[in-house]
Amino acid sequence: MRIAFVTFEYPPHIIGGAGIYAKNLTAELAKQGHQIIVFTPNQKNCYSKITENLQIKYVKINPNLPFKSLQFWLRLPEELRKADKKNCLDLIHFNSLSYWFIEKRPLNRPQILTIHHSIKDAIINSNSNFISKFTQIEKEDNIILPLIEERAIKSADRIIAVSEFTKKSIIKYYNIPEYNIDTVYNGVINEKQNNAEELKIIKNKYLLDDRPKLLFVGRINDPRKGLNFLLKSYKKVLQDKDVILIIVGQGDNTKIKKYISSLKIDKNIIFTGAIDDDTLKILYQLIDIYICPSQLEGFGLTILEAMTAGKPIIATKVGSIPEIMENEKNGLLIEYNDVDELSDAILNLLNDQSLRETMSTNNLENSKKYSWLKTATITEKIYENLKIAK
Repeated sequence: MRIAFVTFEYPPHIIGGAGIYAKNLTAELAKQGHQIIVFTPNQKNCYSKITENLQIKYVKINPNLPFKSLQFWLRLPEELRKADKKNCLDLIHFNSLSYWFIEKRPLNRPQILTIHHSIKDAIINSNSNFISKFTQIEKEDNIILPLIEERAIKSADRIIAVSEFTKKSIIKYYNIPEYNIDTVYNGVINEKQNNAEELKIIKNKYLLDDRPKLLFVGRINDPRKGLNFLLKSYKKVLQDKDVILIIVGQGDNTKIKKYISSLKIDKNIIFTGAIDDDTLKILYQLIDIYICPSQLEGFGLTILEAMTAGKPIIATKVGSIPEIMENEKNGLLIEYNDVDELSDAILNLLNDQSLRETMSTNNLENSKKYSWLKTATITEKIYENLKIAK
């Protein structure tokens, strides 16, 4: 099939799970022999390129002007029409709110929409003030995005939800029939462990010693990721144990560093900033516990990444997390914003090597259930069924 895949996030511009999904799903579909054309904003002066069965079309936007999303939305229909005229597309797959659907159908082709989490859930869990919800159009809790989300959902012939939690939210907020939504879990890349020399290089780079190490991965300046909550618990942990916290993620860390200074825990924290996949994979292997203190997760890809590395996990029991992680088997599930519960969970795991080893074994086995090939195979069947129905 010839598939147009529309996404805001795509390498080299990846912010979160939607970008990882786009990168890996399109690669697997191309391996299966489908002709994939990815349409994504040209955020970093990239040149459109073609590899086997996979063409990346970086749609021109002006990075010096505001409203990059709006620029992309305005230019997308014409780009799709050009591609269809040249390639005769079979369907369009929209990744999250990658189009605003002023034209309900930019092409007369079947439309599939993947929802990672509902914008309404993001707004409910947002700490943004009333003014920013109106003025900052590109933030996901902007007040107009639920209108675009509703339009997008009702323009789709088929909806893919990345978890049962997300599926239930779509039904709840938009009254979409359950039979029109498929739950397709994300995948993870299961790779061999790195050798000792590779581990040593990263240990030296970040000056990691033999103290126990905790890891957080997420956008630094996104309150929904729960970093402030983790830091408050971490301060309590330091009263009993000398532990390092590694913080991985992009975003302005000015505010969070001031908060860390106010807690007087600067010396025990390492910021890596945004890092490449290979470095992150090695960090997962070097740490003792992965912590996901999030307020909302439509799926929770970092949890799968930690499982693949065989690491015990502490995570909040919110959103889809209980779907992919069982309490006391893969790690410990806690209440969001319960500082004492999180600090106790960290100390309990650090003090119980046998429990950590059991969880490690369980996670290595559990992660085998998830792969991007499996995600792509199920998605391929959805495409085929939709094409037949149309």
